[in-house]
Amino acid sequence: MKYFFIRASSGIVILLFLLFVAPNFNIDWVQEGNPKRIFAVPIALVGGWLSLYFYKVIKKN
Repeated sequence: MKYFFIRASSGIVILLFLLFVAPNFNIDWVQEGNPKRIFAVPIALVGGWLSLYFYKVIKKN
């Protein structure tokens, strides 16, 4: 359950960052109206898995 919470919360944080903060930096593919903006969801999922992996690596050492 702890691993699910880490993965889900980090994925939500990454998704919110990509959808609400990144457009302020004028990154083209995250601007409103761009059809490539949907790629924020898979990036958030991968980011959640990566954060869980790094958590496990750090916790092991």
